[in-house]
Amino acid sequence: MRKVLAIVQKNLKVLLRSRSSALVIILGPLFLMFLVGMAFNTSDPYKIRLGWYASDVTDMTSSYVEKISEGYPIEQYATLASCIDDIKLGRIHTCIAFPPGLGVYNNMTQEVIFYADYSKINLVYSVISSASERVLARTDEVSADLTGVLIDTLNGTATLITRSLPDLQAAHQQAVDAAATIRELDATLGMMNISFSEESFGTASLEAQMRDFANQTAMVAALGADVLNTTQELLLNITTALEDMAGTVSANSSTGQRIAFLRAHVDDYNETFLNESRKLIDVSNLSSSLTTMRTSFGDLNAELGSTRERLDVASAARDDVRASLQAVAGLLDSVVMQADSVIGVMGSIAGAIDDIQITNVQSIVMPVRTRVKPVVEEKTHLSYIFPSLIALVVMFVAILLATSMTLLEKKSRAFFRNYITPTGPFVSLVGMFLTMMILLIVQVVIIIALSHWLYQESVTQAIIPLLLTLLLSSSMFTLCGMLVGNIFNSEDTATLGAISLSSVFLLLSSLILPIESMPDVIANLSHFNPFVLTDTLLKKSIIFGKGLDSMATELQAVGWYIVVLVVLVAMAAYLSYTRLPERAILRRRVRIMREKGAGSTTEKQGSHPASDAAVSDEAAGGRECSVKAGKRKQSLAVPPLPPLGRKVRHFSSRKLR
Repeated sequence: MRKVLAIVQKNLKVLLRSRSSALVIILGPLFLMFLVGMAFNTSDPYKIRLGWYASDVTDMTSSYVEKISEGYPIEQYATLASCIDDIKLGRIHTCIAFPPGLGVYNNMTQEVIFYADYSKINLVYSVISSASERVLARTDEVSADLTGVLIDTLNGTATLITRSLPDLQAAHQQAVDAAATIRELDATLGMMNISFSEESFGTASLEAQMRDFANQTAMVAALGADVLNTTQELLLNITTALEDMAGTVSANSSTGQRIAFLRAHVDDYNETFLNESRKLIDVSNLSSSLTTMRTSFGDLNAELGSTRERLDVASAARDDVRASLQAVAGLLDSVVMQADSVIGVMGSIAGAIDDIQITNVQSIVMPVRTRVKPVVEEKTHLSYIFPSLIALVVMFVAILLATSMTLLEKKSRAFFRNYITPTGPFVSLVGMFLTMMILLIVQVVIIIALSHWLYQESVTQAIIPLLLTLLLSSSMFTLCGMLVGNIFNSEDTATLGAISLSSVFLLLSSLILPIESMPDVIANLSHFNPFVLTDTLLKKSIIFGKGLDSMATELQAVGWYIVVLVVLVAMAAYLSYTRLPERAILRRRVRIMREKGAGSTTEKQGSHPASDAAVSDEAAGGRECSVKAGKRKQSLAVPPLPPLGRKVRHFSSRKLR
């Protein structure tokens, strides 16, 4: 166990002996956690930028835009194509297309379309959800307004019905009273005896008697006329006879004869009068007829009196009926007025209901729908994440492989031999750079070919921008790896530094969490993250098929990165080459002294596993080293370096120049 602890102690000392190694091992993860914590230690909503387009802007469109602008910045576009292009260029996250003449219509639900970039898989659904929430919130308000209209109409209808209910009840009661009165009138009229029979008046017999009376009267008139005529004739005869008698008496002077003559005429008159008297018997018959008629008229008068009594009763009943009918008419007039009032109320209710323009249930519940459309044609999830995968492979392979190859070159025994040859230091850098580029190009070609063969992923939409992007991004990440390899001297620290740098690039991108969720300062810096730039360029070329003109900003940033990295790599290589002869001689002497120290320690205490501890290359530039032998520590002083030979100094200066 003691041996294991000794080995662990030795390993820790080897790792921490160099300041750079200690800083990378201790501060590297801390710095990484600090950056990640600063980037993601926030609960603020995503910083989303929206755009909108409408060919015909209505009041409802403006209300939707105003509702959305309460939570997110939103910009209006003149055309839908420019709005979608800005999504592809990353200037906005979603374009909202409103239908022309947006409003609420019956039996028609309008649709608001969200154009989104599905290549931002970890952000697109949050963007759609956030924007849809605002649109749906306004839609709910519109639906609430429509529902409020219905509720107000129902409330008004209920109020009017409540107010009209007493009138309806009164009209109902009055109608009941009128019906009862009418039934009473019907009973009263049913009890009235107003029957009439012509036979009860004897009009037929009276008419016959009247005809007989008329005939008899005519006969009497004729007889009277005859009597008058006869009497007149008799009188004339008497007058004539008397005149004749007077003349006769005067002539014959015989009164006896005259009297006899007059008696003869009187007898004739009597006989005539008797005959006429017999005719007058018929007049007595006429008197009996008149008596009979008088009796009939008496009966008729009695019947007329009875009829008059009945008619008086009927007249009284009629007066009562008229009074009752007037009361019923008053009730009916009141019913009519109340019915008119109810009709007016019903008309108001019907008008209020007719004023409700939206009666379709679907139009009230969801007056405006939302639909999401991708800015490019429908693809698989792999198609959307494929550019990020290529960028991830290029970044990790380039940084780690360049770091490893740089350290292998520095640790190689041929490094010093290459140094003293008449070959400049930058030639080896260029050779290493080209080697890395060839390896990366081969890997990328293999990945793209396999993806096209297995998953039918096409990258030929913008082949020239794609090739330029791959070339520049591979160069940038290769230079990053070469810089890390030239800064550090041990493989463990260099590898840890390369992994830390790659992790920082990865974590400060949209591949893990959206950049929009980071604070403003870190989010603005993350847009210049090499991995983010590479990912953006690959998406524009592979997914959107954009040309070089739309990539100018990102390409310019990558170009500046390459220029800065070339300068830094050259400076790091220059510093490494200037110290190379001194370090080589020092390493040689340290190795000799370590062997001597190990030999003397072995002679005194015997061999021990910890005596074979290696001294790191970073400690080779110091003036002392420590060797652990068992539990005893021996400090070996390294003598000052002798002056370099003239040839070596001259050759080194010439190479560096």
